[in-house]
Amino acid sequence: MRLRFNSAALGWSIFAGILVGATGCSRVGVLGPDGISVSSGQLVRPDGRLTVFSARPVDLTLSPNGKTAYVKENEGLTVVDVASGEVRQRLSLKGGSSLTGLALNPAGTRLYYSNSASEIHEIDVSGTTARLVKSFAMPIAKVGGAAYPCGLAIHDNHLYAALSRSNLVADIDLATGKILRTIPVAPAPFSVAVDPATGSLWVSTWGVAPTGNRPSAKSSGTSVVVDRRGIATAGTVAEINLATGKLVRSVVVGAQASEIVVGKDQVWVAVANADSVVSIPKDPAKCRTAWRA
Repeated sequence: MRLRFNSAALGWSIFAGILVGATGCSRVGVLGPDGISVSSGQLVRPDGRLTVFSARPVDLTLSPNGKTAYVKENEGLTVVDVASGEVRQRLSLKGGSSLTGLALNPAGTRLYYSNSASEIHEIDVSGTTARLVKSFAMPIAKVGGAAYPCGLAIHDNHLYAALSRSNLVADIDLATGKILRTIPVAPAPFSVAVDPATGSLWVSTWGVAPTGNRPSAKSSGTSVVVDRRGIATAGTVAEINLATGKLVRSVVVGAQASEIVVGKDQVWVAVANADSVVSIPKDPAKCRTAWRA
């Protein structure tokens, strides 16, 4: 896989370049100067320096000083030097990697990594070599077994984790690793983000509970709305009041609502299976907007 580094503005991105269209070629990989063919049959044209390593990256975060990129991938953690683009370390971690889930503390000394079982790893990145310190156990889901923690967010010595199979967000004490409470959300939560200005936790989910006679199927024991192929048709973005743990509102968006960015007046959500980004105003009286990629 390849990473893009743009020193001018946005930093690192898991996918290298700009989507420019279908390739018409079944081969996946580098096609020379024309770009990279991805598994969807689309062509990505590189924009910047590429770092190549033999793994499947699913999430990435930068150190506070911008000198180090930490990449979550299927075998563990890859540490990349930003200035040179070289891989400094590969740290193997048990339990595989879930779909997303990396969070770095404000000091840049501890990195948290959710695996595809029922654990969140705490990794010491304060020195020249990343090392596993401990792992936090998440409660097993009632159906499906492993909790499958995904997105992570840190705020005021709390770690918030989306537990995909349990339809919960766990509020974890960073000092002890103990779960202080769990907050019920819509089916298959994916990512979380905290808004310090409002004291809200925003949660994206991949499922919507069915109403009426709409077609549905089970997702780890929970019914979700699906199309004729059995694929979930929509997801949600929920706002949770952290003080009370109560739902403030839930907005239905397209399929596979994924990563969240909290802005000054709006919350931005990537809706992966709709090739779009949805903007949700913090003021509920205003309308949301969607942009297609």
